[in-house]
Parts: sequence; structure tokens; C-alpha cells
Amino acid sequence: MPVDPAAVAAIPAKSISVEVLNGSGTPGLGKRAADALRAKGFTIARVGNADAFSYDTTVIQAHSATQPLAGERVRQALAKLSSATVSAASPAPGASADVTVIVGRDYAQTDQREASTTK
Repeated sequence: MPVDPAAVAAIPAKSISVEVLNGSGTPGLGKRAADALRAKGFTIARVGNADAFSYDTTVIQAHSATQPLAGERVRQALAKLSSATVSAASPAPGASADVTVIVGRDYAQTDQREASTTK
């Protein structure tokens, strides 16, 4: 079922709590993604490492029953990651975030392309 872009855009970023995990193996990449989301108004609940550093593409897991489009809203904010997938997932025990972003190698590649075009 297609997602209504207007409905997604209407969700205030500050109402979404995001956990950002680095799954790329590139040191500091999770923090850079968290900083980018924080700059767009999202609440960052936690930044850490994923269960593995072998994620080629960024994965967005939505956990919120009250905001089912929260994951899609985060994906929109990370517009440079058109390859990112959004899936519904049960939160990890003790997790308090609405959305978990596992940053993959694709984020590093888009990050480098943007840096080289702005110099």
C-alpha cells in the first residue's frame, strides 16, 4: 500500500524518538547520521553500534504503534538514502525509541559524494 507523502510530512520530527546504530564499520558514521537527524528536529534517544558492521544499505525499523508512519518520516528526512528500507519491527527489550536506524555503507558513500560536491 503506497504511503501518503503529505501524511508523512505532517508528522512533527520532534515527536519521533530515534535510535541510531552504526552498522557500516566506518567509525563515527552513526554519530554523523544522528547529528543530521537532530539538525532536522528529531529526538535522538541513543547512538551506538549495531549487532554487526556488515550492513550495505541503511535499514529503518519502525517500532511505534502510535505513529505507524514514523519510520517513513525518518526515511524522508534522510532523503539522500533512497535505497533505505522501512520495516515494522518489535523493539529490542528496554528500547524506548519509536524508530531504529541502522546506518549502512550506503550512507558513507552518499556522505562522501556530498562532501566532494560542496568543496
